[in-house]
Amino acid sequence: MKTVLLQGSVATILNPREIAINIGRNNGVQVGMNFKIVQNNPVEIRDPASGELLGTLKREKARVRVVEAKERFAICRTYKLNILSNENIMESLTEPIPKEGIFAEDDYVKVGDTVVQILDEDE
Repeated sequence: MKTVLLQGSVATILNPREIAINIGRNNGVQVGMNFKIVQNNPVEIRDPASGELLGTLKREKARVRVVEAKERFAICRTYKLNILSNENIMESLTEPIPKEGIFAEDDYVKVGDTVVQILDEDE
C-alpha cells in the first residue's frame, strides 16, 4: 500500500526560522511532522552534447518541523537548510560551478513555495 504524502505551500514567513503552511489538523498535520520546502521552478537537466532534455529537478531549500498545528494551518520551524547556489558551495571545490538555471533568489524560502511531507530523513 502506497503512503500518500501531505503537500501544501508556504502561507507566510513569520521570522527567519519559522513559517506557516497552508495545511493543518484538518489535513492530517500533527506536531512533530517533517516537511521539505522545494523550488517551484525546476532546474532543467540537459545533455551538453545533444541539448536533449534529460529531466527536471526540484531542489530542496530547507526542512521544517511542525511545532504547532491549527485546524487550517501549521507553524513550522527550520531544522535544516540547503544551499543551492554556487556562491556558498564548500571551499574545497577548486573550480566554480556555473550558475546556469539556478538563481540566488531560488535559495530563499518564499510564500508559495511547495512543502512536501517527509517520512524518512534519508529522502
